[in-house]
Amino acid sequence: QIEDHKKSAKEINSEMKDHKDLLTDIERDISLAVKKENEILESIDSIGQQENLSQSRMEEYETLKAQSRKETQDKRDSMEAFSRKLNAVKTKVETAQSAEKILKQRLLDLKETKDQYIKRKQATEINIRNSESERIKFENDLKGISENEERDREQSAKL
Repeated sequence: QIEDHKKSAKEINSEMKDHKDLLTDIERDISLAVKKENEILESIDSIGQQENLSQSRMEEYETLKAQSRKETQDKRDSMEAFSRKLNAVKTKVETAQSAEKILKQRLLDLKETKDQYIKRKQATEINIRNSESERIKFENDLKGISENEERDREQSAKL
């Protein structure tokens, strides 16, 4: 599961890099569109100063100006949408990293619990062996006492 999260985080990081590259391209395109718009406006203004613009020229100017503004606005809208996507990806990465930290901590906790269990089991096994050893010693002592009592009775009977 941790490996899946790591793989997912790597994929998300790769997506974030691709999105960042795309964002850079969009920003460059917007900059070029604004520059183009300014050039068009300057060119049109220059033409307008050099001659009396006819009504059709003026309409063309307004159309080009509106088109340029629309293209610029479209690029800005695209960049904002991309920015929202990028933020969503960042959130996914943060969530994946957080989940990975939690899983790593849980794994450490489980290892610690396992180590404690193994130590308790070993201590219990030692206690069982010691108890068995004491039981055998007690039985041998009891047997020895019984044998001594029997010997004492036999000697008392002889006397």
